[in-house]
Amino acid sequence: MKKFKYAILAMMVVFFACEEEGVQKVPFTRATGEFVADFELTQPFEAQESHHFKIYNTSGSNDSLWIDESEFFDSKVKVVRNGNKFSIEGGDDIIHGEIVNIIGEVFPANDSVHVEWRYLQGGDPADDYVIIANGHRYTGLDDDL
Repeated sequence: MKKFKYAILAMMVVFFACEEEGVQKVPFTRATGEFVADFELTQPFEAQESHHFKIYNTSGSNDSLWIDESEFFDSKVKVVRNGNKFSIEGGDDIIHGEIVNIIGEVFPANDSVHVEWRYLQGGDPADDYVIIANGHRYTGLDDDL
């Protein structure tokens, strides 16, 4: 029993000694999470479906996020974060190697999100694929999906 007490005491000393030095805080923002949204392809033709997608922090930076959508058009793009807004011009969709512009914002007051993707197809903007998503944070308690 004495050895057990000393082991706990030693672990507490190590824990509190490491707490101040060497601990790196993970960046957090209310712009991250899993969302349920109505996706609408508005150009070059129309389609609409509801799906989940995720917005999460990159591992080493507090000023960028990943937008990961795997059900509607299968996309993963790193964007620049500024508060609860995010965007990228000429971004790389690492799933398909496509060039994309994204603008979006998470609204923490009502846990909603708006994101617009524009996949550039070369010259004429009328040929670009444009996807708009409007939705809300998924809590697991929703009836949605």
